[in-house]
Amino acid sequence: MSERILVAHLPSLAVLAVTGPDRATWLQGQITNDVHRGGTVHAFRLDATGKIEAELRAVDDGTTTHLVVDADRAPSLAKSLDRRIVMEDVSISIASDVGIVAAYRKDAPIDPALVAGPALSSRRFGVLGVEWIAPSTSIEACLATLESTLGVTRSGDAALDVMRTELGIPRFGVDFEGCLPQETGLVRSTVSFTKGCYVGQEPVVMLEHRGKPPRRMLVLGGDSSLEAPFDLLRDDVVVGRCHSFRNGRGLGLVKRSSAVVGTKLVALGHAIDLLADVDVEPASA
Repeated sequence: MSERILVAHLPSLAVLAVTGPDRATWLQGQITNDVHRGGTVHAFRLDATGKIEAELRAVDDGTTTHLVVDADRAPSLAKSLDRRIVMEDVSISIASDVGIVAAYRKDAPIDPALVAGPALSSRRFGVLGVEWIAPSTSIEACLATLESTLGVTRSGDAALDVMRTELGIPRFGVDFEGCLPQETGLVRSTVSFTKGCYVGQEPVVMLEHRGKPPRRMLVLGGDSSLEAPFDLLRDDVVVGRCHSFRNGRGLGLVKRSSAVVGTKLVALGHAIDLLADVDVEPASA
């Protein structure tokens, strides 16, 4: 798509509020990225085997660390994190009175001061943008401000998903889940290999230094008539799966033996090209 400036309300996201004086040091042991880096922290929450339970973006406003997650994963993530509180002075709750409004623009940064409230930098849909945590009662007013200031009308989920897919950004719960961080193409954005221990760290570090991931996320090219989801075949054997495909571009999680850029696979009788490895840089880059 040619248009690369979008304004949207994101009701598919929810916010967990982490409060208490020990929240930063405690959260450092729960997620894959470095909480102390400042700004927006993009990270995974893993289980003890290193498999991804949730993807999140965190920002601290001085009194609360806000975790922005998929709404359908918020209850289970809140319970999982709560079980890890032992002696720390930390409390976790699902914020019921807020929502997420966002603006993304290809050619120039978005001013985080356009909307009041905690702001996160994000490449969630491929283009660098800002996502604001706003009171539910203010969402329409915030959207109107963004539309007026940026000179666009709001976009829906379909337009955002097209942009994400065309730009090669995998989404948790769609393109991957229950896999290792190294399989996603999001390691540079989500994992710190210099921070202290966290849940699921050992298998992730061992894989990084001693092994190779069993699958890799790749950008796919093929006939624009294809509609996901579909299997990816090589010599009539299923070697991968595509869950996002729009306008001749898509994303596929492919077994290591076949995950080589330039390889041709087959899907629904059509040729599929493996165009590039997914390797998403941090939103702060």
